[in-house]
Order: sequence, then C-alpha cells, then structure tokens
Amino acid sequence: MQRLRRDRLSTYRFIWRVAVFITCLSTILVMSTNQRAQSTPSLKDVFKSDFMIGAALNRRQFSEEDTRALPIIKSQFNTISPENQLKWQSIHPQPDKYDFDGADRYVAFGEKYGMFVIGHTLVWHNQTPAWVFDDGKGNLVDRDTLLKRMRDHIRTVVGRYKGRIKGWDVVNEAVNADGTLRQSKWLKIIGEDYIAKAFQFAHEADPQAELYYNDYSLENEPKRNGAVQLIKKLKADGIPIIRRGRTLSRRARCGTRNCSDKVTNSEFRIAGRTHPLSRAGSDPSGNAEELFDKEDYAVRQCGDDGGHRDGEYPCPDYAARDAPFHC
Repeated sequence: MQRLRRDRLSTYRFIWRVAVFITCLSTILVMSTNQRAQSTPSLKDVFKSDFMIGAALNRRQFSEEDTRALPIIKSQFNTISPENQLKWQSIHPQPDKYDFDGADRYVAFGEKYGMFVIGHTLVWHNQTPAWVFDDGKGNLVDRDTLLKRMRDHIRTVVGRYKGRIKGWDVVNEAVNADGTLRQSKWLKIIGEDYIAKAFQFAHEADPQAELYYNDYSLENEPKRNGAVQLIKKLKADGIPIIRRGRTLSRRARCGTRNCSDKVTNSEFRIAGRTHPLSRAGSDPSGNAEELFDKEDYAVRQCGDDGGHRDGEYPCPDYAARDAPFHC
C-alpha cells in the first residue's frame, strides 16, 4: 500500500513538473513572439517616406465587428477606401432618401485612427439606381434633369464630408477597351461633357478635395490611349483633375495633387506628377508610353470588374511617392 502511494506521488510530481515546464515554455514562446512582433515595423512605417499603404474596407471592418481584421487594419494601413458604402445605390437608393449610416461609420473609423479617407465613387454606370435615369413614366430623363440629379447628388454627398473625405473617385470606368467612351446612360443622355460636369460639381462641393478618374486595364494600349486623350481634354478645358491612372488588370485611379493606388485582388493604377492647380498633379504631355512608364508612378491592384464586394479581409493599397492611395 505504501509503495502504491509512493508511486502515485511520484506520478503526480512528474505530471506537475511537466505542466510547469510546458507553462514556462509557452510563456517564453509568447514573450519571444511579442518581442519579435514589437520589433517588426508595420508596412505603413516601412514605406512612410515613399507612399501610403491602404485598405478597402467593408462594413464589418469599419464598424469594428471583424475582430480578426481590425488589428491588421490599424497596425498596417494609413489610408482607406470603402467597398460599397459610398456608391450611389447604397447612399442614395431613392430620389428623396439618403442613407448615410454606413458612410458616416466609415469616415468616423478613418478619423478615429488618423487615416487618409477616400470616397468611392460618385458617377458610374454600375450600382446606380434605375430611378436616376427614369422620368417616372418609363422613359429616359432629358439632359437637364439628369445633370440636376447628378449635381444634387454630388453636392449632397461630397458636401456632407467636406474636409473629412480627402479624395474622391469622381468618375469610374468611362472608357471602353478600344479607347472610346463607354455608351453608358450618362453619356447617352448628357453627352461627352458629363465627365467634365461631374468633376466641376465635385470641385464646387469641396475645392480642397483631391479628384480622381478611376479605370482598369490601362496597360492595354488602345484603352490607355483613350484614357490619356480624355485626361488631356479635361485638363485643356480647365477641369480640376490632376492625375490619370493605369490599371494592369482591373482598375486605375488618378486625380488632383496626388494619385492614390491600392492593391486588393487584381486592380492596378499608376499616378503622375505636378500641375499648376496643385502641389503634385500630373502633366499629360508626351506619348502614352511615357505617361505610364516612369519610375515615380504608383501601381495599384484591386477589386473585380463588378465593383468591390464585401469580403473577409482588408484590401492593401500602394500609391505614388508623396501620394495617398486608395481603392
């Protein structure tokens, strides 16, 4: 009996020692991991002298419900773009109804963590409610009516976030693969100057905001040439757009002062340099290859051809030197 008790005591002691050893080892490993994490600089710190690092966020992320993504967003990124919350159908679903809840949360999140906040997008052929183009009788509205609706929408949305959202994707994906303008309802009803009007309204609503044109597949020569000609014409007409973009796969954004670029899934963008209206706009002189192949341009990859869908991870961004980027 005494021998059995000694054996049990020895067994308990052994188990206790093993438990203590495992606890100590776990503590050492955790401390070592924490030390390594603390000593490893974040992406935004590594590139702080070159460009900003950004993420495209969905509602769960900027509402701080996604507890897995939140620490990554806060530690790694310093500029953000919304996936869907500022698109027309989300923020202005009915003629007399605006829904700012998601957009307010998004902007508040960026301000809370000191991030450069981007708005996406004001004028697009997708995710725009049918009522925008309809006269209420099943017919398309006339030019003046659609211009008024565009102006009211842009002034309301941009005006609400004046001084808080620092840059806007004003017009999105207006150029076809062959370089011609997309035959959207905006173009068919208003005419080619709908793009210039959108930038004009955005600039009036917030003269200090950076204004971008956003598109994809600008690595393809026909579309790139079309985008370059579009930007040249806008600038020649005195429109306050400073940058043009390049997308190697999906989407490109450029605008006033700085062109912001982001990487999510397959979207790329490139930014340019200086313009008299800003500190660092771009000068679309020279040929298309020169416009898009210089070292100081930013490259962006992001999204899909149907727009950003709410995902489970933040989308990283990459932008030009001294330029915030976004999606």
